[in-house]
Formats: sequence, structure tokens, C-alpha cells
Amino acid sequence: MPNSEGPPSFSAVNEFKKKAQAVSTETVEVKGLGGALDYLLKVAKEASPASLLPVSGAEFPKASNRAEPRKKLIAAPGLTDADFDRLDKKASELGFGLIRKGLRDFVSGFEVAFSVAAFGVAETATCVLENESEDARLAGMLAETHVVALDKKRLFETSRDALGLLEAALNRPANFVSFISGPSRTSDIERVLTLGVHGPFHFHVALMD
Repeated sequence: MPNSEGPPSFSAVNEFKKKAQAVSTETVEVKGLGGALDYLLKVAKEASPASLLPVSGAEFPKASNRAEPRKKLIAAPGLTDADFDRLDKKASELGFGLIRKGLRDFVSGFEVAFSVAAFGVAETATCVLENESEDARLAGMLAETHVVALDKKRLFETSRDALGLLEAALNRPANFVSFISGPSRTSDIERVLTLGVHGPFHFHVALMD
């Protein structure tokens, strides 16, 4: 049943975590957006540096010493100004660069992206994202690792339970709705499965109380 009001459904959360394992999604339960951002920084610390170059004249944030490698990049275009500033301060202390605009200048990619899901579907471990800006759409497409925050109160057991929210999202002008169930995957004619070809190699969902 829908779970947009009141405490999250215990069965929906457990079902989401169970199905997430089947689609190579890592899940964690956190306390609010602050907990999700702390988890994002933890993921960024563990992420392997992407040996990539910017295009269109854009420059990656550089270390003070040119002999040092460039900073790892986190893209977080969907945050409010206040939340972005708080994340930027913590990211800077850890030596990370934080970007929110002009992501098309980094089509070669970056390490980590952060998004907040509009709602989720437990039966398929799916996060549904609404993106009105190009930068928000590109964040989850160009990153090596994508971290999505999902409010447990916005988690539905089945897609049928979420039809009302989905219809409203699709009817909003200039809105791009995406369904994400695990990292990017593809297979060739010999049925060899490969992750990360057309999108993120790693996908994390932070389930927020």
C-alpha cells in the first residue's frame, strides 16, 4: 500500500533492501539528509579516482601542488543553497571538489554524484527521480558512482501504489522522470554482463528516516 503518510512500512523497506541486492545496489539506513550527505562523503573517500579529463575548456579543481593528483569530484546539482554550502565545507576539508553547474563540460565523467529521489518502489528496488535541469539529469549519467537519498516515507511497495505521484510528475512541464534500479548494465551477444558502460558503475541508496 502507499506509504506517503506516517511512518515507513517495515515490509517495504525490507523488500527494497532485499531486491536491491539482486540488482547490485548497496543500501544503508541513515538519519535524514544530513546522514545521507555524511554517507556520500564516506563513499567518495572510498571511490577510486577517475583518470579523466574535462572538455570544452573546463578545468577540474586542482591541488595546490601541481605534482599532486587533482581532487576527486562530487556533483550535487539538486541541493538547496544552504545544503550545498554545508556539503561544500565538509568536502573541502576532505580534499574533494564539489560542482553543481556546467556538468556538460565534464562529459568524460567524475567520481561521485548525489541525487534525492522523488519516491521509490520496493518490489523492484527502483528510485524515481524528477529532474528539471540538464545538470541534474547529467549527474547520474556521468558519474562513476551514484548515491541517491530516498525518504522512507516516500517508499511504496509496488509501482501501482505510486501511480498518483507518477502521473503528477509526468504532467509537470519541463520535467524529466527517470527510473533507476541498480548501476548501468549491458550484455553482448555472448551474454557477458558488464556494469558501468552507459552510466554509473556503482549505485548506492541511502534510506532516510
